[in-house]
Amino acid sequence: MKKISYQKEVLASWRKCINTGISMDAESPSICIQTEELERKRREKSEQVAAFQSCMDRITDYMPTHTAFLLVDSGGILLKKNK
Repeated sequence: MKKISYQKEVLASWRKCINTGISMDAESPSICIQTEELERKRREKSEQVAAFQSCMDRITDYMPTHTAFLLVDSGGILLKKNK
């Protein structure tokens, strides 16, 4: 039963992305920021980044090879990815 719950969450996430204009086939990021700004954002969200990394460290061995997890802020800035 949990698998269905995860599928619903993933579909809801896809719908949210589509509704906000994020395209799967975009060739470049829609938002570009300077390295300094990215580092500032990462520092501001350091607890979330650390929690994300902790989770990735625990589950990486159990995930399929081509699985991606992305941590983004509310503005769509990529803060961390698992690979």
